[in-house]
Amino acid sequence: MTDISIETVTGKLNRAGYDAFIQALRHAKSGGNRNVELAHWLFHILQQEHTDLSLTADHYKLDRARLLSDLATAISGFRMNETDMPGIANGVIEILDRGWHYATLFFGEPQIRTGHLLVAGLKSTDLRRTLTSLSKEFTKVNVDGLAAEHRAIWAGSEEDNLRPMDNSGLAGAGTPGAEQAAGAKGTTPLDRFSQDLTARAKSGQMDPILGRDNEIR
Repeated sequence: MTDISIETVTGKLNRAGYDAFIQALRHAKSGGNRNVELAHWLFHILQQEHTDLSLTADHYKLDRARLLSDLATAISGFRMNETDMPGIANGVIEILDRGWHYATLFFGEPQIRTGHLLVAGLKSTDLRRTLTSLSKEFTKVNVDGLAAEHRAIWAGSEEDNLRPMDNSGLAGAGTPGAEQAAGAKGTTPLDRFSQDLTARAKSGQMDPILGRDNEIR
């Protein structure tokens, strides 16, 4: 994400992921930590109920109390007494980047859900190593099974009804799965992430000089 700002990508998070990210930032700042780490962010995501991540934890019978305890232990070991605003750890940047790619290209969503972050993290060798080093509970998640059965596992998630924080996307959230995106209400990924210029021209919504570069010159 060298050419894309962190603000741009976090704008693709929905309310569940974004609020937890802000809480993680405050947590790192109050603790005098140098960076916001994955442990900070996951700690605050896991405290929410009815998210993709919490439903995944319940489905695979992860011990959420143990998870929170392991994450708190990891956080307590971070360098403290920093006075500057914390930076963003490379692991957080990487999972955001991969989460956005999985959200759009695999799940066909305009928002990054907490489930997308988990799948993206567990599908990466380096991030999976980081996650399992934070807590062995993450080893219980069958990521291939999760990716294949995400609709059933995340059924009832509050994230079905959320949108990206930057309000981008032409359709509402809540149609997980690339295969689902093509069939939901007759829309396709092209409908969701593009504009029909012909339709806009017919309805008089388009500037009449668009596409007339030769005439203008």
